[in-house]
Amino acid sequence: MISVRAVENKKEVYDYVNSVPPKSFRLVIWDGVSPAALDDDIATAIFRSAPAGIPCVGLNSGVGTNADGETETIQFDRAAQVPIYVTCTVKGGALADIKAAVIKAGSSLSSGNNVVAEKIRAAIVNTAGVTDLTAFAIGTSPGPVSAVNIPIPITSIGLFDMGNVLVTFV
Repeated sequence: MISVRAVENKKEVYDYVNSVPPKSFRLVIWDGVSPAALDDDIATAIFRSAPAGIPCVGLNSGVGTNADGETETIQFDRAAQVPIYVTCTVKGGALADIKAAVIKAGSSLSSGNNVVAEKIRAAIVNTAGVTDLTAFAIGTSPGPVSAVNIPIPITSIGLFDMGNVLVTFV
């Protein structure tokens, strides 16, 4: 697994922000674009380390086995992938370097972390050889038109891909 994000709800009321029922917790697993871990392996890891009697909620599930050989169906979430598209117009710099800078700036994200447009913009501006950034947009579909932050819910992760970065030189 690459990352795990946990949200617990110790209260007696439903947590509508994170979609967690009272007295339960949610684990969001990110194990890559092509899931690397089997559902049952994830469930086993949760079953062996989760607090007794407190349910884990989520849209995915697996059969976990504890150290005594007992089994239980355990729920969890796999982070939904939100593709991030970037377009920019620059003076100077090299295409590969600019794309790599965008990917590096976006690769630090984990599930539930918003994409901060200014961090991506700064990565472009600070790329070796870039002397000016005359246009910049970021979004979740091809041809983005705004440069605002992208909210990413706890159950998702923003994904950056070289093919989704369009660079125009002037």
